[in-house]
Parts: sequence; C-alpha cells; structure tokens
Amino acid sequence: METRRRNCALPGCGETIEQFADRPVRLYCGAEHRRAARRIRAEHSLAPEPERRTPEQRVPAPDRTSAEINHDALIRPVARRGRPGGAARTGSGRPDLLQRIRSPLAGPTRVAVFSLKGGVGKTTVAAGLGLTLAELRGDRIAVADVAPDPGTLAERLAPPPPGGGRFRLAARERIETLGELLDYAALAGRLTVLGAAPGSEPPCSEFAGSEPPGGESPGGDSADSVSLDGESAGNGSPGSGSPWNEPPGFGAEHFAGVDRHLTRFSDVTIADCGPGLRHSAVRAAVRAADVLIVVGAFAVDDASRAAATLSWLGATGARNALVVLTGDRHTPEVPADRIRAYFRGRARALVELPFDPHLRSGGPIDPDRLREESRERFLELAALVVDGLPSPRRAVDRPTACGVP
Repeated sequence: METRRRNCALPGCGETIEQFADRPVRLYCGAEHRRAARRIRAEHSLAPEPERRTPEQRVPAPDRTSAEINHDALIRPVARRGRPGGAARTGSGRPDLLQRIRSPLAGPTRVAVFSLKGGVGKTTVAAGLGLTLAELRGDRIAVADVAPDPGTLAERLAPPPPGGGRFRLAARERIETLGELLDYAALAGRLTVLGAAPGSEPPCSEFAGSEPPGGESPGGDSADSVSLDGESAGNGSPGSGSPWNEPPGFGAEHFAGVDRHLTRFSDVTIADCGPGLRHSAVRAAVRAADVLIVVGAFAVDDASRAAATLSWLGATGARNALVVLTGDRHTPEVPADRIRAYFRGRARALVELPFDPHLRSGGPIDPDRLREESRERFLELAALVVDGLPSPRRAVDRPTACGVP
C-alpha cells in the first residue's frame, strides 16, 4: 500500500511521519507535540497587539452587497466614530474579559446558537460571537450555517467562493489543507465562514411528502415533542414512515460531514442553527455542542419561545445554557425586569444585546460600525462561552458535552 512521508509541523521538530496514503494526514508526530502547538497558538494570542491605524488611515471596507439592493444606498451611512488606540474595539479596558476569552482550550470545541423561534437574532449573535473570538484569540474560529433552509450568515459575513458552500463541503470525503477548505468557505477577517451558496442547494420550502391533516406537523411546535435523538413524544419520529417529519435540505448527514472538516482545522466551531428543533441537522448540532446559546428577545412571543427552549433542554438533560436577549423589539409595554429575572434564574448567564442600528439593518456586519455597548456585550458573551468550553484543566472532569448523553 502506498505510503507518504512528511515532517512534523511543530517548529523545531525534525521527526518524520510515515503513514498510509488513504489515512487522514497527521500534522504532528505525537499527541504531546499537538498539545504544544496549541499552547504556542494560545501564547501568540497574548502577544502585544500591533499599533492600530487611526480612523483616517483605515482603508474603507469593500461593498459586498449587490448593485440592485445596496446596503449603503438604502440606509444613510453612519460616520465612523473615532476610538483612540482601538481600546473600545479590542476591549483593552477590560483585561479580565480578555484573559478569559484567550484561555487555552482542550481540543476542538463546538458552540450551538439556536431557538424555537425565528427572527430573534440567532445569526447576528453567531456572527458577532465568531468575529469577537477570531479577533481576540490566536487559534482558528469557524462559523457555519446549519439551518435546513439557507440562512443569511454568508450575506452578513462573507459569501462562499464560486463552487463552494456547505453542501459541496459536506460531500467531500477528505480535506487535506486549510487552502482546500477555503475553496468551499470564506474569510471575514480571521473568521472562517461556511454559508449557503446561492443556487447550489435543493429547494426545501416544502416537506418531503404531503402535509398531515390540518396542515400542522405532529405534536405542533411544542418543545417537549422532540428529543435530541429524533424521537417524538407525539405521533411519530423521523424515519417512522411519516412523510412530513423530516423536510429536505441540510440534514444531519450534511452536518456530520461539515463538522468533520471544520473541527479538523478550527479550535472553535459555531453552529448557526435554524428555528425549531424538529430538523435532524439542528438536533445534531445541539447534541454535539459544548456550549448552548438560546436567543430570545423582550417581546412576549420571543421570550416565551426562549423559555420553552430552556424547558426542553432541562427535560433532555442539557444544562447551563447561556441566554442572549436582543433589544430590537423592546417596548415599554413588556415588563423587562420580569423577563430578566426569569432567565437569570434558569440559565448559566444572561447577556442583553442592545439595539444597534447597524445590526438591525440586516446588511453585512462591520465591527467598526457597532456601537460601543454592542461590542462590550459581545466581549461578555465571548468570555462566558470560553468559560464553558473544555480547557486542559477541566477536560478530565467533563464527562459529556452540556450534560447531554
């Protein structure tokens, strides 16, 4: 059988690695050198940051929107506010947060951002978290769209290259180098973005078969009717012969392929899940996650769906989820203090993402145009996420991810 040779990727190690050609490529000669490489990347992230350019010296970001519907043509451009020394951008005024965000991790880790309700800001939270971690950590961070229907992650961050996208990456059996991975994904700064390629995905606006009587899926949209393993407490489960249980589109098998490639080259992978928990790709992402982020808002329907999501997580054994409440739909008629008190008593931590005109516009996210308070909230969220990820010290005492068996 054909064999291949290569040198260990750890600087200073001249050990030769010999392996069969049909096996995944080994970058390091042993586990000790693999851990040493991770330590080097973590130490690199703690190095002093280079002097940042002033707002007048910065090169304007290219316009990634289409010519027909241009973000800057629809929304009045906002003048960039000066931030001397970049202190607010990097959070240098909060060394405690930076130290927590840059903590070393024990191997590839996963984060799932989801909720039972759509339109509450899941993609905004996943994108902001990914940009923050990629900017402040020395290792590789990736964010992927795992919704059954094509989401807007690529439009908010970076579209995939021609011939790329999540379906095509999932179909690849092996990816040898980071350059090959970037044939299917894109970069937003240092963040690897895997989104849906326009026109390359099967339509999933209709279920695989006819709808059940009354036009509703079995069990309605109750969080208690679905389990992580695909079992349903109602009238069936995916694979039980009911044609409407599993819509076509991005499924669990696609997520498994994408996750296999991304975790090989990324230390933290963030899954931007679609609404609901009935689809297999969302359940697979939640089941694999080390940290769960439930997104809601201060509107009554958004908060109640986030509460139902937490109840479902408690019933299935998943604990210590984070809750992010977005402020886009906050009105004086809603008792915000009661909503805060409810989630603080049932989640590991609560983060409030304030209203931000730049995020609310729905266009490409430019970190330089975020409000100071928005950046601060993303810093807090990133620190809380890293606190919940397995580190070299906590890995021994962490039997299962998020308590989900």
